Amino acid sequence: MLKVLIVGAGSIGNHLAHACRNQDWEVHITDIDQAALHRMRQETYPARYGTWDESIVQHSHFPEKTRWDAVIIGTPPDTHMRVAMEVLSRSQTSVLLVEKPLAAPGCEDVGRLDELLKLRKVRGLVGFNHNVTSNTMFMAELIGKDIIGRPKSIEVDWLESWEGIFAAHPWLDGPADSYLGYQARGGGALCEHSHAIALWLHLVDLLDVKQNFEFTASAKMLVADPLSYDQETQVIMRWKNGLVGRIRQDVTTFPAVKQATIIGDSGYIQWATNEKNSVDIVRWSNKDGSQEVKEFPKTRPDDFINEIKVIEAAAKNHTAPATPIDFSMGVRVARFTDLIIEGAKTGARQISTQI
Repeated sequence: MLKVLIVGAGSIGNHLAHACRNQDWEVHITDIDQAALHRMRQETYPARYGTWDESIVQHSHFPEKTRWDAVIIGTPPDTHMRVAMEVLSRSQTSVLLVEKPLAAPGCEDVGRLDELLKLRKVRGLVGFNHNVTSNTMFMAELIGKDIIGRPKSIEVDWLESWEGIFAAHPWLDGPADSYLGYQARGGGALCEHSHAIALWLHLVDLLDVKQNFEFTASAKMLVADPLSYDQETQVIMRWKNGLVGRIRQDVTTFPAVKQATIIGDSGYIQWATNEKNSVDIVRWSNKDGSQEVKEFPKTRPDDFINEIKVIEAAAKNHTAPATPIDFSMGVRVARFTDLIIEGAKTGARQISTQI
């Protein structure tokens, strides 16, 4: 039985605590906010999963000098690096998973934590769970079969009103009540929906098109004291060989559109999460022109199953194979996020990079 500590009793802490208990792990959760621990026990967890799990151990203070198989950090993005450093200084763990986004924009401690994880021989992971869901893994299989030919475009849309977030957090009156309303703290469309950037980079890896590309970025900002966040951000990429890319994120679209599309000179693959209620999908065309679709029925807890399996594999074997939620993916997303924000602010028409 693995022993896991979750730091943060908010929404993601509840999801991951339940996912870990489904694997029969010993789950501990800590939060400096007593109200959050009470709310988790009395309201959030029972409302989502039917009843409170009495085996979950809650701590109002950080458990000192404890050995964990894994630690999961689910606090606000602008606290991630500080909390991660504290975890590594006050306990031992085989795996450290930091929720997405890895940090607030411009955080200089990302590289420092990366080096510290390597020094301590701790496997670092980032909570881009959609990079390892069943439909993503199936899409990777299709890409490996070379059914689309030479790639022509790679596009990801993550368009979702964050009213659903506030519905799941009834103690918040709106974006001003948390980090969500402040891009500098890791809120807004670009950071909150950073799954889009991580998935796009994963597709770039799978298609092996990692050479330099140029991009332009634009953002629709909402600035109204005290709020300052991007309601929508769009990035357009172009490679010298003619390949193009696009990432589009917002916090206003309802119903949500979360999809990725790869088009090649002989076919296409399209990925979507929650295209229908509780169903992920992959569509594709074969080289003979026939089209197919595969559905992946799921419940909300299923979104985290493969992420938990990655944690378990890493906890049991530090040299477990690399995955698309390794810490390096978080570093790349953080780097690209900073470049996108700078590009949107300056209005630069062409920024050359390799991520």
